[in-house]
Amino acid sequence: MKIERVIVHNFRSHKDTEVKFENGINLIIGQNGSGKSSLLDAILVGLYWPIRGRIGLRKEEFTRDGSRGARIEIEFEHDGTKYRVVRDFARDVSFIKRLESGTWKHASEPTSLAVRSFMERIIPFDVFVNAVYVRQGEIDAILESDEARGKLVREILNIEKYERALDNLGRVIRDIKRRREEKKKFVTRYEGIEEKIRDFEKKLVDVIKEIKEVNKELPDAKRKVEEIKEELKELEKIRDRINELEKILASLESKKARFEERIENLERSIEEKRKRIGELKKEVEKLPELEKEEYEFRKLKGFRDKYIRERHELEKKLLSIQNQITQIEEKIQELENKEEELKKLKEEEKELRNTLEMLEKYAKKFEDVEAILGQIKRLKDKLEGKKPEEIYIRINELVEKKKKLEEELSQVRREIGELSQKRKDREKAIAELKRARGKCPVCGRELTEEHKKSLIEKYSKEIVEIERRYIEIKEQEKKLSDEISRADIQLRKFSKLEGIARQLQELEEKIKDVNIEELKEKKREYEDTKRELNKLLGIIHQLETDVKALEDYKKRLNDLKEKEKVITRLLNELDNNLQSLGFSSIEELDARIRELENIHNEYVRIKEANAELKMLENQVNLERKELDDTFEKLAEVEDQIEDVNKELRELKEKYDPELHERRQEDIIEAEKRLSELKARLGELEKREADLRESIEEMKKQRDEVERAKEEIKRLERALRNAEELKNKIKEYMALIREDALKRIGEIASEIFSEFTDGKYSEVVVEAEEKKVKLYVVYDGKRRPLTFLSGGEKIALGLAFRLAMSMYLTGRMSLLILDEPTPYLDDERRRKLVEIMERHLRKISQVIIVSHDEELKDAADYVIRINLENGASKVEVVS
Repeated sequence: MKIERVIVHNFRSHKDTEVKFENGINLIIGQNGSGKSSLLDAILVGLYWPIRGRIGLRKEEFTRDGSRGARIEIEFEHDGTKYRVVRDFARDVSFIKRLESGTWKHASEPTSLAVRSFMERIIPFDVFVNAVYVRQGEIDAILESDEARGKLVREILNIEKYERALDNLGRVIRDIKRRREEKKKFVTRYEGIEEKIRDFEKKLVDVIKEIKEVNKELPDAKRKVEEIKEELKELEKIRDRINELEKILASLESKKARFEERIENLERSIEEKRKRIGELKKEVEKLPELEKEEYEFRKLKGFRDKYIRERHELEKKLLSIQNQITQIEEKIQELENKEEELKKLKEEEKELRNTLEMLEKYAKKFEDVEAILGQIKRLKDKLEGKKPEEIYIRINELVEKKKKLEEELSQVRREIGELSQKRKDREKAIAELKRARGKCPVCGRELTEEHKKSLIEKYSKEIVEIERRYIEIKEQEKKLSDEISRADIQLRKFSKLEGIARQLQELEEKIKDVNIEELKEKKREYEDTKRELNKLLGIIHQLETDVKALEDYKKRLNDLKEKEKVITRLLNELDNNLQSLGFSSIEELDARIRELENIHNEYVRIKEANAELKMLENQVNLERKELDDTFEKLAEVEDQIEDVNKELRELKEKYDPELHERRQEDIIEAEKRLSELKARLGELEKREADLRESIEEMKKQRDEVERAKEEIKRLERALRNAEELKNKIKEYMALIREDALKRIGEIASEIFSEFTDGKYSEVVVEAEEKKVKLYVVYDGKRRPLTFLSGGEKIALGLAFRLAMSMYLTGRMSLLILDEPTPYLDDERRRKLVEIMERHLRKISQVIIVSHDEELKDAADYVIRINLENGASKVEVVS
């Protein structure tokens, strides 16, 4: 996998950021808090959202303050195919596309979870966060304790997955055992089920027999109830009709009284309204005499209101326009002065540009020389004060020393082989002697017990001497190997210094004839001139912006003067309209309106009397009509009362209350008997259903017992398989942890040895349950971490963590390091640069986040992030 481009919008301190990554070592550099690590979080969110668990990131935490939601876009290449992931949290949109024949096409469903699932198929999330992405704080965990180191190793090597599998398997085993015991208890609980089934079937036969007997009695009981009910029904019908007619009669009598009362009220109301109508007609006769003065009053009043309103609005607009004209005339004068000033500054700009162009070549040359001087200083620092001749001599010495040591080691290893073979021969001879009878298997002579014992003692003593010499020679082999390793490390170191020395000589040759002070002075003049020009350009830009508005102001001035003329004309027209009505001023108009106001009030009063007259005439007509209708309704009600009384007399002659009461008592007895029979039948039928259900249930239980016995056999087989799998997982965990820690220890040994210039020859890693212990080998002896200085501990932690990532990365082409140098001293930071050049270049793409400027020497592509006005800004340095 190779990340090519990341675009971030409103993510933490990043408002609008775009970063491109290249092959090789990409360094993201900047001060703490500038947004470097946030960029790595954006990559993690973009590729694997939603993220939960120990690396949880919440949407509300990474969305930039004041924004609606973050947006992340990542382009990457994997196995020759380009992909683009987009997460838009403001619109809740997520999708991933692949480039096919020059066209971007969707690679999965456009949902957040679908995109994450697709990424899991490319690189699983656990692999990414454990092998690819080395986060801040993991070095501290390595150094904190054996338990913390063990936890980190389990997480990174994904051993926790197998531990969780063991826990889950343990729960499965416990669940199988629980289920097996439950099944056994179930089988025990339902012993004797066949005997119970036979007993319940016998009870069922007795119940069915009793049901038949009850069913024989039911028809007669039902017939008797029906006959009594028919007779009761006819009696109740007559009684109900009598009650109904009595209620109707009471209702009709009430209605008759209401109609009589309403007739009396209507006759009185009509008489009162006729008197008031006569009074109003006399008032309304005065109305025609007042209409002419009322018309004049309304016309003058309407004109006055309109005149006052329009004049006030026009005078207000006129005053506003006159004020604007004064202000714009002042602004035009100011801008014309600025226009003259701008012409002078343009001439000054031209002179400064000519001077800057002349000085630019000197400034550029000084920057080139300054870069070479910086390289020379870094190269001299790397040489650590050594001269090239000393380096060449030291290389030859180390080559000779290593050659001599390798010859000694070869001789020692030959002796080790001879001693080993000799010990095997003696052990074989002793074994044959112990088994031998008759002749000696070594010399062929007759073998007595005394001779046999003597030979065994002799060979045993030789074995003891061989083992003593073997231990001595192995110690010698170890010392020679350590010396060769140290010599090899020194040789690699001085070989690098040789190349640095040659590069240094080439750079010094380039600048030997350059007058640096003169170039420095020219560079200073260039910078001063550039600052002066930038300042002048700022003033010119502001003046140009202001002067552009001059024509707009002149146009606005002409428009306002035209509006002033229009308003003045409208004011004159208002005065002309007043005079056309015969008034020289608004005061004369007001005096006439006051004269007409009393007449207007009298007119309004009489108009209201006219409206009342019409309303009363209408009401009298309506009440006369209602009076006629009420007389007709009263006659109808009187006829209905006579009919109801007649039907009521006839029904009372037919109805016998005593007979009705006797039949009600009979029906109670008949229904009681019928209910008893039905209740008994219901009980028996329920008992039958219960028995049948119980029999069916017991038959099911009998079948379940058989199935439970089969289930017990199956569970016992599953229990054996699960326990066997659990043991195999434990064995596999031990194997992968042992192999991984051995290889990690080898890589860490090489890196830590470089960090310490060969002072420590080996890093030993040992696993013990959930702990991982670390030791270093110094002077041939294993030492604990307390033996190291503070700086050496940090270097060891970094070496160990890099080793884990390099072990896990394998054939993967990407590694991300977040702040790998926070506690390293200057010397070890320089060593880290060398380690990056030596080890990390084996990986196709490395992304490092750091605030350490020295790492630039090892980087292929440097990106700087700064915080400006609360937002992260990205700049490609080289």
